[in-house]
Amino acid sequence: MSSPYPAPPPYPSYPQQQPSALAVVSLVAGILSVVLAPVIGLLALGLGVAGIATGAITLAKRTPGRGLAIAGLVTGGVGALVGVVVTVVLFVVYGSFLLLGISGAFDQEWAEGEYDLAPQPYGDSAGTSVGEFGYGESAVLDQYVVSVDSVHTEGDVLYADLSAQYTGTDTGSAYYDLYGYLDSADGEEFSATDCGEAVSPDAYDLPDLAPGETVTFQVCFAGVEDPAGAAVEVVDGEGLGSYGSWSDALTPGGPSHTGV
Repeated sequence: MSSPYPAPPPYPSYPQQQPSALAVVSLVAGILSVVLAPVIGLLALGLGVAGIATGAITLAKRTPGRGLAIAGLVTGGVGALVGVVVTVVLFVVYGSFLLLGISGAFDQEWAEGEYDLAPQPYGDSAGTSVGEFGYGESAVLDQYVVSVDSVHTEGDVLYADLSAQYTGTDTGSAYYDLYGYLDSADGEEFSATDCGEAVSPDAYDLPDLAPGETVTFQVCFAGVEDPAGAAVEVVDGEGLGSYGSWSDALTPGGPSHTGV
């Protein structure tokens, strides 16, 4: 028997919407950024940014592929973040190896004698030693006539009293031009710039010198446990100019003359 009611009409079928190209690009870029992040940080960072940008555009324009766009945003963000971390780590590691390589090359050159603690040549002076002297004797350096007049110790600090006459043609500065070192008998070297004790007069406080002008000042060397046999070196030009060496061995009266 036939139904008195007519059959309901079939539901209309709608064509399935395809995701937009931007949504697909967002997802692909995001996935690639995550995959490549542990290996190629910069490329992963670029792909991650691309995934985030295309995903954001897809969502903003409400084009088909919302799910793909969201997945692209998430994976792109993760890939970009990991890419940044990997890139920073690689730069730090590369920089460390670069510094170690430079330091290693410097140490090798030092061991081979290309670098030396002794003062090196400077200008026309040839940078050679002008000799060894007793305390109170004068030495002619590049632009100064220098004398280490006496030395004395207070604890582990050795103080040296110096006189310097400027023989240059312009103006000189004992503080900037002359550098003091102490070579101990066992080969240890001390620099006056490393001593923080008060000295008087301090070369830093002295005025600039006119040609022929003479000044006296004091320098110190800290951490000198055994001053016996030590020699004071004065260099005209921060380890690069001519230099002289003063010690008790050549001083009349020996150690009792200098108080060491």
